[in-house]
Amino acid sequence: MASVLIIITNVAGGLIIGLTQHDMGLAEAFVKGKYALAARKADEAVAATRKRQAAGLPVEGTEEKDAALVLDAVKVLAEIRILLADRLAKDRWSLDAREILEGVATGFAGTPSEAKAKERLAAIEADPRAQAEITATLRLREILAVLRPLTRKKVEKAIAGIDDLLALYATLQAGERARAEKAKLEKLLEPR
Repeated sequence: MASVLIIITNVAGGLIIGLTQHDMGLAEAFVKGKYALAARKADEAVAATRKRQAAGLPVEGTEEKDAALVLDAVKVLAEIRILLADRLAKDRWSLDAREILEGVATGFAGTPSEAKAKERLAAIEADPRAQAEITATLRLREILAVLRPLTRKKVEKAIAGIDDLLALYATLQAGERARAEKAKLEKLLEPR
């Protein structure tokens, strides 16, 4: 019997789950971040164990427990990510929230968490202020991406781009980030 140690880290600290499994596919899928596959294999393991129990065949005691642990761990991971995305969306970090929710929707496909993530994604898509935040954040990322390698001309061009961005999105959270980036860039232009 092989065993694997899986560590799930969340905001509050760490949770360590030890798994012992005949079929390492379940644990491997979880460790590799293939949560939908891990959930599906865990469901299959639970169903197979119950089927053997119903048929009166001998059942190893840890198999169903291991599968239940994986299902709980997958659920907890998805919930943590969804809660993080909710908090980011509330604080108007809409692009980051959208990226996390898209990851949950694809990484936890076929689980109830996928539906929750898609529901929250739809809410972000329907919110015009969130869409403005996303547009402004993407534009700011584009402006800052052209700075490498760093030259005086590129810094001046980025400052001009940020000024244009601020003309449209000054009242948004992305506008605050743009002002902070502009201040950093202006410091680069100061004589030493």
